[in-house]
Amino acid sequence: MTGWSGSDRSGGEAGDCAEAAARSSAVHTHGSRSPDDPVCAGSPAARAALVALGNGR
Repeated sequence: MTGWSGSDRSGGEAGDCAEAAARSSAVHTHGSRSPDDPVCAGSPAARAALVALGNGR
């Protein structure tokens, strides 16, 4: 899968963040330290809710 984008909160340290790739029906997420590990996929709404939870909203 291509088109991964990393977190702005990684502090500039390559390989130390969560990466996401948006597709038409799902958002795929994985850890940049292990890009060959399984990918978590969910709807855009589910990902937005997870991000909001992580931000304390």
